[in-house]
Amino acid sequence: MFGFSTVACAREPANAGLFANIPTLRLPENVTTIVTEGWSRKGSGGARYVFDPTIDVAWVRRYPRSSAISANGRGFRLDQAGGDVRQYGAIGDGRQDDTAAINEALSRGGSVTLSGPAIYRVTGRLLMPIDGTRLQFDASVTLHANAWQYRGGQIPFGNTIHITGDNCEVVGTGPTSVIRNDGSDANGVGFLHCGGGRVAGLSLQGGKGRLSAIKDDTFQSGISIVNDPASNRRGNISRTIVEDCTISEWMQYGINLYGALARDVVLRRNVITRIGLIGDKESVGSGIAITRGAGPIRIQGNTISGNKGCGVFVSSAGVQITNIVIMDNRISDNGREGICCSEEKLFGAVAAIGQDGVTINKNRIENNGAAGVRVGTYDGVGSIVALSIVDNQISGNRGSGMLLQANTDPARGVDANVTDNQFTANGDYGVTIGLNRIRLRHGRNSFERNRQGDTIDHRGGIARRLMKQ
Repeated sequence: MFGFSTVACAREPANAGLFANIPTLRLPENVTTIVTEGWSRKGSGGARYVFDPTIDVAWVRRYPRSSAISANGRGFRLDQAGGDVRQYGAIGDGRQDDTAAINEALSRGGSVTLSGPAIYRVTGRLLMPIDGTRLQFDASVTLHANAWQYRGGQIPFGNTIHITGDNCEVVGTGPTSVIRNDGSDANGVGFLHCGGGRVAGLSLQGGKGRLSAIKDDTFQSGISIVNDPASNRRGNISRTIVEDCTISEWMQYGINLYGALARDVVLRRNVITRIGLIGDKESVGSGIAITRGAGPIRIQGNTISGNKGCGVFVSSAGVQITNIVIMDNRISDNGREGICCSEEKLFGAVAAIGQDGVTINKNRIENNGAAGVRVGTYDGVGSIVALSIVDNQISGNRGSGMLLQANTDPARGVDANVTDNQFTANGDYGVTIGLNRIRLRHGRNSFERNRQGDTIDHRGGIARRLMKQ
C-alpha cells in the first residue's frame, strides 16, 4: 500500500491477529500498516491501522479502542474516521454493553455503521458532536437502549442518540432497523441546538409500559428537535427531515419540536401510533407537538393514528409560530382532537403572540375522540391568524368536525378560511363557531349526517346556522 510494508497480524505468533495484541508487537520502522482479523475475537471487527507519529499516550487514553502503541513505542490508529462499530470493540450480542465502543466511533465523525444482524445494548447516551456524522443502521439491527434516567432538570439532556453537531444523520433500512427503549426516560433521537439533520428508515419503539410519565414532557418522546436562540449562539436553524419512520409506544410525543430556531423542518411519510399511556395523568400522548416559536414546518403524508392525546398539537407557548403546513395526512382514532391549534395561558400563551399561517389541507381526519379540528384562543391571550382549512375529509369524529373558538386578545382574533371540506357523520355539528372575534371566510363545504346538524354559529351571543355555500 503506497509502497509501504504491511504486517498481517494473523501471521504473528501468540494470537497477534487481534487489535488487543498490537501493544505486544515490536514493529520495525518500515512497517507502516497493520491489518487485523478482529478486535477482541477473530472474524469480528478486523481493520487496518496506520502508523502516525503524533500518536502518544494521551491520544490512546482518549481513543483506547481505535489506537495503540506497539511494544517498541510506535503509535498506530484506525485508518479512517467512523467505520463499523465492531472495529471499536462492539459485539452486538445483546448482552455486552456496547456504549463505549459506539461512542468512540461517533467521536471521530464520518460514517459509522451498526452492522447486522445484531442487538447492540447501550446504557448511556450515544453522542454525535461532530458536524456531518452519519450513524447507519443495517437491516436486522436493534439498538436496545437504557440510556438515561430523569433526576430533575435538563442537564445532561436526555436523548438516547444525542445530536449536537450540524448536518448529522441517523438512518436505517426500514422496519428491522430498530431503536428499542428499555425503561429509559430519554428521547429516542434528539437534536439539541444544532442546524441540519435527518432521521430516516427507523422503527423507534418507546417501551411505555415499563415507564411512568415524568412531568417534564421535554423527554420520553420518539424524536426531539429542540433549537432555541438562547442556547444556539451560532443561530443555525434546524433544517431537519424526519421521513419513513415508524414511531410507537412513547410516553409523551411521537415527535416534539420546540424553539424559535426549530425551522425548516419536514416530517413526511412517517407512521406515528400508540403514543401515550392511558391512566397516567402526566402522559400527554400526542403524535406531533409543535411549540415555542417553531416553524416553518411541513407535516406531509404521515399516518398519525391511535394515540392517547391529539394527532397534531400546535401552540406558540409565548413565542410566535409561523407557517405550519399539515397536508395529505391520515389522522385518525386519536383520543382527543385530530388537529388542535391552541393558545391558552395553561400552555404559556401571552398577549399579542400566537400562530400565523397554519394550513390544514387535503387531510383525512377521522374517528378522533373529540373534534376533528379544534382551533382557538380561550382565555384572553394569544391569537391565530391566516388559518386555512381547505379540501379535507373530516368524518366520524366524536365532537364537531371543526370547532373554532375565541375568547381572545382584544387586538386580534381567529382569522380563518374554511372551504371545500367534507364534514360527514361527526358526533356534534359539522362546524361549530364559538364566541367573539372570529373572522371566517367559507364556501363550497359539504355536510352529511352530522349528529346535531351542519353548522352552529355563536358569534354575537346568538346561536344561528351558517349558510351553506
